[in-house]
Amino acid sequence: MDILTLSLGSRIGWASTTTAVVADRIARSGKIITVAAGNDGDFGSWDTSSPATGKDVISIGSVDKSVF
Repeated sequence: MDILTLSLGSRIGWASTTTAVVADRIARSGKIITVAAGNDGDFGSWDTSSPATGKDVISIGSVDKSVF
């Protein structure tokens, strides 16, 4: 495969987590990796789950605008 798309993540959003490092190494080998940024919007709009925090990983996200 040349492109891997993942929809998984852990609450820990550091680039040094095992999953982020593995995804980053796969990306550096020439593969394109896209990963869901996460579903933890309660922690702020800039919070991202790993492995989406890998340095050479494409992080994908979306937002829902709600007015209360």
